[in-house]
Amino acid sequence: MRLELAFLNTAVLSVVFALCVLSHERGVHGSEINQKNSHIVCPLNYRPVCGTDGKTYSNQCMLDAKTVDGSVISKAYDGECKLNQKEYGPHCTPDENPIVCGCPCGIRCTDAYVPVCGTDGKTYANECQLAVANACAEIPVHKCYDGECRS
Repeated sequence: MRLELAFLNTAVLSVVFALCVLSHERGVHGSEINQKNSHIVCPLNYRPVCGTDGKTYSNQCMLDAKTVDGSVISKAYDGECKLNQKEYGPHCTPDENPIVCGCPCGIRCTDAYVPVCGTDGKTYANECQLAVANACAEIPVHKCYDGECRS
């Protein structure tokens, strides 16, 4: 009887552990979006990303959740935001529309030189500055590869 009870306890614990692991992996590798009321359920893992608003988000999902309300924010780069940042893009006053000709105003980017090559053939100082150019371009500009453009 004791052996059967011990075996049953082990089996139950194994099932609970498996369910816990599966639910954790599901949360880490993706997010759930409730289309009915636009809520995003994000994992609690810490893989910081810097948003184009100059704020550090604990992971990509948390940044994505911020955009559900219509905010124009994207990932500037992986890691925490650096303190030494400048504003790039058009300057806006508080009473102006935050979008000028479709370009977000006052996107804060670091001066760090981590060059990326855009699909327009231009070298950008970092991914954030490419994001500003992408937001302001009539034709979308995306990262082609890390490093300076070859031609």
